[in-house]
Amino acid sequence: MLFTKKDIKKNPSAKQQVGFSSNEPSKTFTLQSLKDLESNIGQLETGFHYHFWSKGQWSMHELLQFIVQKVGKSDVWMTTWTITENPVRCLFGLKKDNLIGELHCILDYRIKGRKPGPFQFLKKIADSITLTQCHAKSLVIVNENWKVSVVGSANFSQNPRLEAGVICTVPEVVDFNLKIMKNEILQ
Repeated sequence: MLFTKKDIKKNPSAKQQVGFSSNEPSKTFTLQSLKDLESNIGQLETGFHYHFWSKGQWSMHELLQFIVQKVGKSDVWMTTWTITENPVRCLFGLKKDNLIGELHCILDYRIKGRKPGPFQFLKKIADSITLTQCHAKSLVIVNENWKVSVVGSANFSQNPRLEAGVICTVPEVVDFNLKIMKNEILQ
């Protein structure tokens, strides 16, 4: 559990204000290119939240590639509302290059009709695909040394718009996100 009721401070003047407090260190970046990922983040550290804005110059699959190149071969769980061919080709390449072990996908159920080609390609490389009502855009990346999660606004497509998100290397947060994803897959 991330917080209990007593952790939320009540503010009678604010309507439905709910806050989250973390004692974990944070870093914030505006990342206009993939080169900015390397120069601003460099090596990931365990126990951090990395908050970012992308300015539309890169997408979620490129962030996944950056992370697995840093942490090594990992099992990956992902959620997205849509996926296009280029990101599926990237996932294929990461599996072929042995940077992704297992790949588990949770997609919006309408993907079969909206993007039939990329969906059929993904079916050939993913270890599991769950179709449900999904608008979440997230990743969980796990290996024996690392636990990383990403939650953001970008889909697995080209995103020529302002996007934001958080890369998290706090093991308890990653475990929380992974538990939600595994429960959704098992339903």
